[in-house]
Amino acid sequence: MNEHYEEADNFFESARCFEPNNILAWTMHGLFYESQEQTILAEMAFSEAKKLIMATETPKRSQDEEIVNTAKVTKVPEPEPEDDKKDSQAVTEEIKPVVPDTVSIQSASTAVEVPPETIPDTESIASQIRKTSFEIVETKKAIDAVESPISPKQQEEPIPVPKPVQPRKETTPVLTRSIYMQTARFLLDVNALQFVSRALAHEVICTEGGLSCEYHVVLARLYVQQGELGKAEECISEAGRINHQNSDLWALLGHLSYMKEDYAEAKEHYARTLCYVDDAFDMHCICLRLGSIYLQEGEEESYKSAKSVYLFASERAPSCLTWLGVGIACYRLDELRDAEDALCEANILNNSNADVWGYLTLVCLKTGRKLEAEQTYKYAMKLHLEDKQLLDEIHELQQTLGFGNPTF
Repeated sequence: MNEHYEEADNFFESARCFEPNNILAWTMHGLFYESQEQTILAEMAFSEAKKLIMATETPKRSQDEEIVNTAKVTKVPEPEPEDDKKDSQAVTEEIKPVVPDTVSIQSASTAVEVPPETIPDTESIASQIRKTSFEIVETKKAIDAVESPISPKQQEEPIPVPKPVQPRKETTPVLTRSIYMQTARFLLDVNALQFVSRALAHEVICTEGGLSCEYHVVLARLYVQQGELGKAEECISEAGRINHQNSDLWALLGHLSYMKEDYAEAKEHYARTLCYVDDAFDMHCICLRLGSIYLQEGEEESYKSAKSVYLFASERAPSCLTWLGVGIACYRLDELRDAEDALCEANILNNSNADVWGYLTLVCLKTGRKLEAEQTYKYAMKLHLEDKQLLDEIHELQQTLGFGNPTF
């Protein structure tokens, strides 16, 4: 900060006003107040940051609890046995409504004469009506019994009274993420190391039940960026004892081996880092370094591995270097068309890279394009190509083919 404290305070205040819900802004401002020995303001800033992170975690936690409770309460209805279905269908088919016969008496004014023996007796008509009414009542009872899924025994049983729902007990929310670890990671990513130690100190004070693997990994990153590799190795060993499946842990081991120029061990650590589902903190750098190690081995299988790694990096975050790596690997595998396409992509992203123009020169020489070979070679020389091995390869191929160099 170069001791411009008032300006730093103004910037922190502006950041909080611009994004009042930014957890990093409140935490970093609290660390700044703490460095100025303004304890009350620091505690207020930390408290606001904790409230914000708690607010972000509470909806997710309540949603998860609601899903679990719904799964417990919901019961799948049992399917009705097929025998019961068949019996009910048979009963409904057997029962048919009986329509009573209506007795019509002709008007006295009609001229048709009815023989006396054909007129039924009054008592027989009454008995027929009683019989018909009885059949109608019995048919209705049978139909109701078939349609109603509740048996008479079940109707006599008392209806169970639902138990009252007990109110949910309020529990003290426990944060699964730490504002100090988030801030420390951000400060390491932007290479601002002034407040990282203060953030980690707060993490030590707030942690219950021992320090986490993440804490040791972040501390190791701080030591690596400060150049204290011995302390970084101690922190990595401690993190490995807690959780040896942390992707950041293996990425740091790869970086340490790469800095010591132990490329074989670095290749193993980087390859293991890419096997994990969770991405490490510096995936782009890991892919570039692993791809360069594969290219240096100079074998066909290594070139194929380098091509796949660089393509993976180009899909995640395309850059001139990732496409240049794809182009080099394809050229070494004698895939000239793919190499030219990849080098053109790299040239679009950055047309001032001398290595890209150098490998384009090799591709043009191999494909027999004299004019384009001379033009790409001119651009490579204009941009001061410094790779001596690449320059020697270009000159040797120019002399073998007899074109491509304007001095010939």
